[in-house]
Amino acid sequence: QQARQSYHGRSQNVAAGMTPQFAAAPGHKAPSPTLLQSAPTATSTCPPLTAPDVHGATWRHEIRERVAKQLPPGGVIYLEGRKAQSRNGSDVNSPFRQDSNFLYLTGVAEQKFACLIETGTGALTLFAPQVAEEMVVWVGAGLSCEAIQHQYGADACYPIEDLPSRLKAMCPE
Repeated sequence: QQARQSYHGRSQNVAAGMTPQFAAAPGHKAPSPTLLQSAPTATSTCPPLTAPDVHGATWRHEIRERVAKQLPPGGVIYLEGRKAQSRNGSDVNSPFRQDSNFLYLTGVAEQKFACLIETGTGALTLFAPQVAEEMVVWVGAGLSCEAIQHQYGADACYPIEDLPSRLKAMCPE
């Protein structure tokens, strides 16, 4: 019997005891099911993976601290998330993918965000886009700055429009 394949190519009937079948592109050899199914066991030499909290806020805070401590204290790291890009100048956007560095340090996968990370401490200040009143009908109200701060474990969160004034306050030179 052949196993039914889901959209991502995983077998849906493996739990029922059926052997998964793997297809290969023409001219290529199909992978061995035993290689694909092998995983580290409890007796393996691989260290166990510890699951981060729901949004990884604690884990990301530790990463930010490590990065910030490698730089002289009293400065800031400015990172800007990506914005949606339209395809061929049309009104259709390409699928959004956040900047890898921004996502790694903040956990924010949404567009138009920015952040400041204080060197020495790793304190995170997020700057979030606000939904214009006329757009609330179409896209919803969005989260408040307090909710965003809590969700991503930031030390502070402000509207993106406050970025220039906050940056000047943190770096008076």
